[in-house]
Amino acid sequence: MLHEGLALSRELGYKQGVAAALLGLGNCMVSEGSDENAHIYYEESARLFKEVGDKNQLAFAVRRLGLMALRQTDYPRAFASCAESLSLNMETRDGRGVAASLTAIASIAAQRGRPEPAARLYGATSAVLESQGAQLIPMDQTENEPYLLSARAEMGNDAFDKAFSEGRAMNMGEAVAYAHEQAHE
Repeated sequence: MLHEGLALSRELGYKQGVAAALLGLGNCMVSEGSDENAHIYYEESARLFKEVGDKNQLAFAVRRLGLMALRQTDYPRAFASCAESLSLNMETRDGRGVAASLTAIASIAAQRGRPEPAARLYGATSAVLESQGAQLIPMDQTENEPYLLSARAEMGNDAFDKAFSEGRAMNMGEAVAYAHEQAHE
């Protein structure tokens, strides 16, 4: 179905449709374990979303590229992509997108052996989602959960819960500033 939508959108010259289909194909490739193909689809979709000025979808595509970089342990690229996504989400006032970007940055911190900042960011994510009456999309939940569990295991429940609560106490602006600090450490 996505391939048909891609072909039709290309035939019609509908860049937004092409970008959306490529993003969907990238998601399918991730679920099939084909990061190399997913990367190609995400890169092209990000380029097209940027070209048509769709900052919400651009933020999603860039965050997906950041999470792929995380799996490849390319932390500078992972942080740069997720920080860009976070900035775009703030610009468009997409609270759920902000939460997803915070979670991605938390996961990068956790993977880098920085569980305390990760726990704070996971807490901040929880507060942002609650304030928005939203949840992360299942793909983001599934992809980030192992990093959250790893941070909790590394810190222990009590220390993790304390840092998580500190993150929950942050307002969105504080959480975003804290996330950007983590990207530069």
